[in-house]
Amino acid sequence: MKPKVYFYPGSRALSLHERDGYIDCIPFSPQGIERWMEPVNDPDQASLIYCGQFHDKDAWKLNPSKFEFFQGRESRHVFDIEGDYRGMDIPEWLRPCIMTAMNVPERNRDWNIMARPGCSRLLVHLAREAPSGFRMPVKRQFWFRGQRDSRGLRERLVKTLDASDLPSETALNAFWGAILAPDDPRVRDFSLAMRESAFVLCPAGEGQATLRMYEACHFGRIPVVIADCLWTWEDVTDVSFAFRISPQANDEKIVKALTDIFAIPDSELEDRCRMAALYFEHVVKRYFHDPTESFLTWLKKKNLPI
Repeated sequence: MKPKVYFYPGSRALSLHERDGYIDCIPFSPQGIERWMEPVNDPDQASLIYCGQFHDKDAWKLNPSKFEFFQGRESRHVFDIEGDYRGMDIPEWLRPCIMTAMNVPERNRDWNIMARPGCSRLLVHLAREAPSGFRMPVKRQFWFRGQRDSRGLRERLVKTLDASDLPSETALNAFWGAILAPDDPRVRDFSLAMRESAFVLCPAGEGQATLRMYEACHFGRIPVVIADCLWTWEDVTDVSFAFRISPQANDEKIVKALTDIFAIPDSELEDRCRMAALYFEHVVKRYFHDPTESFLTWLKKKNLPI
């Protein structure tokens, strides 16, 4: 039986998710609503009350007074938080609600938020079209390629690695690669280079999370996450294949952590690589196959009402 959902007038996903390459990439897409939900006109008949998607540029719209039926029905209200939301705290009044968001800080771990992957054309392609197939990495080294971030974390990480004795292959781009087509030569080169290396560095970009976390898992590579963020389904599945380093760590602590990671035995390296690939198969591919179904399944696993 489809869950009954009340939609506030005007509640909808942002137009980004109607573009080629991004169709049906978020919960409550028009396609997902048609497949999985029964819209109703009375919020008291609904198990979920959908408020819409809110970009960080429109964070001011997140005000409980704007939602007529909020009082007394807080736990059934659903918000989608889109964008980087860097330097912004999720408003405390949203704590009893249900949310999906791309960038979920670890401090919100105990809230009812489903962290969802960000969207790049490459990641959508890897999840929906690219063939599966695991093989061990050729190089035991750290790898990173990505755009500079305005906080300087990525540039500092690259300089720190260059000054160390740790094997690494890094490059900083002058462009944002997420919008490039999967068959673009720069994207093909990016993918092939990532696949060669055992450890993929995943420093935060402009937001809390980074696409690199999920791209690495497709290739069965070990993500080394240097960011304050949660994985998709982290609260209901095992993500212990990844390493985490605080983005606030100084250069000395980063080198010490990376040195310890580099020294893991071959058996652990293989186990983590295989676990990352399985996570991609069971969580990330499932999400991009049907984001709304993934969201509803997450609600069930969390024992939240639907």
